[in-house]
Parts: sequence; structure tokens; C-alpha cells
Amino acid sequence: MYKITIKKYTSKKKNAKKSDDTWYYRFQARTLNEFGERRYIRQSGFATKAEAEQAAEIAYRAEHGFGSSKIRRDDRISNIVLKNYVENYWLPNSAKMWQPGTVNNYKKLLNGYILPHFGLLPLCEITLDPLQTFFDDLYLDTEMSINTINNLRALMSQILKYAQNNRHIDFNPMDALKKPNLRVLTNVNKRKNLREVISDEVIGKILDRFPYGTTAHIPFMLCLYAGLREGEALGLCWSDICFEKNCIFVNRQLQRTVNSSTTRKGSFTGADKASQSTWCVSNPKYNSKRVIYLTSELKSLLMREKERQDFNRRILGTHYKHYFCKRNNEPKVWTDIEKFTLYAKDEFENGEINEDGEGFELDFVNRAEDGKMTTDCALKHLCRVIHGKEKEIAISETFNIHSLRHTYASKLRARGIPEHIVVSFLGHSSKSETNTYLHVSESEIVKAFEGR
Repeated sequence: MYKITIKKYTSKKKNAKKSDDTWYYRFQARTLNEFGERRYIRQSGFATKAEAEQAAEIAYRAEHGFGSSKIRRDDRISNIVLKNYVENYWLPNSAKMWQPGTVNNYKKLLNGYILPHFGLLPLCEITLDPLQTFFDDLYLDTEMSINTINNLRALMSQILKYAQNNRHIDFNPMDALKKPNLRVLTNVNKRKNLREVISDEVIGKILDRFPYGTTAHIPFMLCLYAGLREGEALGLCWSDICFEKNCIFVNRQLQRTVNSSTTRKGSFTGADKASQSTWCVSNPKYNSKRVIYLTSELKSLLMREKERQDFNRRILGTHYKHYFCKRNNEPKVWTDIEKFTLYAKDEFENGEINEDGEGFELDFVNRAEDGKMTTDCALKHLCRVIHGKEKEIAISETFNIHSLRHTYASKLRARGIPEHIVVSFLGHSSKSETNTYLHVSESEIVKAFEGR
């Protein structure tokens, strides 16, 4: 389906009045012109935006044959309630190429917000008015973050766009949804999850509370001194670390796949109260396989940890836990940085983790005394302690694991590391994305001006 553009035409006449401004619509036609080029349908002269939207919808339906004998809507599917449509049509067909974490996040949004409100409505009866009211109320909710609302908008639009493309509905009402004025939202104290640089004082207090030997210490240090994402730090294996060349090869991330029959937020039904989840490894986010320089502090810490694990493995013998992952080909152990940069992205790390010896062994860096792998539960506990939610004095109420990446990036820039190197270390696809991770401190500003 093609997007409808509705804009205001402002007269460029010298003595033009405001009343001369009119609205127009424009969309791509169903057929090409005689030269094989795209053809557009455009109409102007509407006094208000509402008139242009109404006329555009009528023209769009007429052009693309909605409800006509040319292309008929499948009424059997369009009358299915949204909950059943998501479970039986949209999710099975759309989730094939998604990472498990993406599927779980979508399920949380569906079960937490969309399905309780629209789940029992037939697909064809989900119109603009209830959608506009629903999202307006969310924007006015002071406890809701802007990021969550934007994710909900994108998810709902994706579902209805899928239905429109498959002729299950005639028109996607999310295309006409109006966004609020963000300047107005500042008056209702709209909450937003901030990412900031963590001060050395806060880092010192955290390390005093979680010293070497605690479960969360190693993944915390990997996020802080290597800029790894949470899943990348937990999925790091000893074969990914080259002590001779002082580098880390980021190959995979660790993710949890939640069974859809459970009662957690990521589920659709509440029939089974047992919490079931499967751990798996996959390529890093955006397939951002990369090489990261290993600092001397982090290198000495990891070498100390390697010796500890080797000792525990010898003492416990068969009681030491081992983890495996099924793969068609044996994973490569990279030592050449240039070859890794050129060829590593062609390999796929996807697969479920098992303890039955099926596949190739994953020797994780983050382990307990008995070899049990560290999961995200350790980092969640760390955050709860730092926020003061575990009957302890709060260290920082704004701390976030992802802020460690912002701290890492900002410190690299403060040391004068070239921008393209920072982009490479963070695994971003563009410099613009990295710019959001670079924070300027007050001391840097003072230093810059005093040094002039």
C-alpha cells in the first residue's frame, strides 16, 4: 500500500492572505504512466485538513479498488477479533525473521496495553477515533515514557499495515493518527528514560558494593570498560578474547525466549502458571560483530577470572556445568582482526543452549563457582540494589545498565579517540547514532576554554 501525503499549500504571492492557504492530498496511483514511470494522483483546494483527509480516503479507495469487484476484502478474516488475528495471522507470519528478544518485547506491549483495550474488537471495527483517544490518553499519562508510547504506535501501525497489505482491512487508520504537540507535554511532567554518563564517584560506590567475586561484577566491568550491550556481555566466551592482541571479538549475544503459554507479561494466555524460558545465542543487535580493544585493567581482571574458572573446573570435574549450542558448522576461533571484520558477519550464531552435549560447547566468561552461566537476573538485582529497592540505601536513582555504554563512549571521546573508531567499538551503523552516546561534561567545557 502507498502512503497518502496531506500537506498545506501556502501561497507565495507577495500580498497573499492567510485565507489563501489551502490543503492538498497526494498518493501514488495503482498503475504506471505510458513511459513506465510512477504516476501520482493529487488534488488541492481544500479549506481544512479534515476535508483533504476525507477526500483523500475516498479517492484512494476508488483508485486501488477497495470494496469493488476488482479487489475484494476478505470479510471472514476482517471480522476476527484483534487478539485472535494477532495470534493466528500477524505474529506467526511476521516473527520468523525477528530475534527472540524482539518477539518478547512485542508480546509485553501487546498484553500490557493493546490487547486489553482492543483485543475483543473485530479487526474491521478498529477505527481512527478510538485509536486517537487511546494514544492521547497515553501521552497525558505522567507515568508513561515517550519511548514506550512511540513503540506502541509503531507496533499498532505494523499490525494494521499487515492487515491492509493482505486485504483484511480497507484502510490503515494509524496513517491518519495525529501526534500531540511535544511542547504541551512538558507541562504534564512526561517521563523519559534518560541515558547519562555515570560519575566516577557512583562507579566507585557500585564496585564497593559489587566487588570481584560477586555475580554481577564481570558483566558490569565488560559493559563499562568495553561498551558491550547487556546480552553481548553475558554471551561472551573465552574463545572470543585474544589476550595476545589485547582485543575482544564480539560474536554473539545471550537472549531469553519465553514460552507463550506462561503467565508473564510476554504471554497471550494465562492457562499455564509455570514459568518456562529457554536461553539461546544469536548474532549481536543489527549484526554488529566487531573488535574492541582490551584495556590493561580489564585484561588483568579477565586473566584472573580465567585462572579461577580453570581451577574450579579441575576441582569439580564432572560436577562443573557445561553448555552447548547446536550449529551446522563448527564456530571459528578468530585471531586475525582484518579477516574477522571481513567475514565474521556472514556466520550465524543462532541456536538454543542445552546441557545435554548436543552441538558445540560454549565456554562462557560469566560463570558461578560451579560453572553455572550468569543471566540477566544478576544485572537486574544489581540495578535494584543501586536504586535502593532491596532494603539498602540507594546509590543512584537514575542508574541504567545501558548508561554504561554512554559512559564508555564519552570517555573514549574525551581521550581523543577518532570518531570512526568510537562508532566501530559501539557497533553502530552510523555516526548520527553514536552522537547520542557522546555527552559533554562541565570539566571538558572548562578545559576546552581554558586551554585556548
